[in-house]
Amino acid sequence: MNQNLPATLHVVATSPYSQQELALCLMAYAATDQLLLVGDAVYGLVQLSGVLSQIAHAGQLYALEEDLQARNIHLPAGVKAINYVGFVELSIQAQRVCTW
Repeated sequence: MNQNLPATLHVVATSPYSQQELALCLMAYAATDQLLLVGDAVYGLVQLSGVLSQIAHAGQLYALEEDLQARNIHLPAGVKAINYVGFVELSIQAQRVCTW
């Protein structure tokens, strides 16, 4: 495996308040991974804390810009907003993509 590529891009699409996918994803998350929140998962950015805060601080947390705008969620410090082209680029750069 190429050590320069992120090992896994984790893509979470469900609300952290009604589903367990984000919590399960965070249990599987490794330091070499990246996390992209799309759809209702961006609600997890409303109160950024714990592991999500650490991932953001490491520069490995992304959110789909369109979903942030649709839900009127402001981007917390350390989180990178990307568009669909950025989503594709992250997917190509990762060794594997895991959708939760």
